[in-house]
Amino acid sequence: MQVLETHIAPQGAPDTEQWPHGGDVDIVYVLSGELEIRFADNTVTLGAGDALTFSPAEPHSWRNPSRSDDAVVIWVMLPAKF
Repeated sequence: MQVLETHIAPQGAPDTEQWPHGGDVDIVYVLSGELEIRFADNTVTLGAGDALTFSPAEPHSWRNPSRSDDAVVIWVMLPAKF
């Protein structure tokens, strides 16, 4: 298992493209702010205290939709990706 805490700047995103990656399961938990997880057929918006579990094999991306607030997010990936 790999656990990461990320602080995502307003409007922050890794890329506009959706991508899959290896592993069995990803879990995302929002400590503060908001986070959008984008999939091919839908977008899930999470707020503080929300969590989502999904297959990392499904192409996805994410972004902080806020124009003013950071998002603090915990990512749990099984198995660990080094």
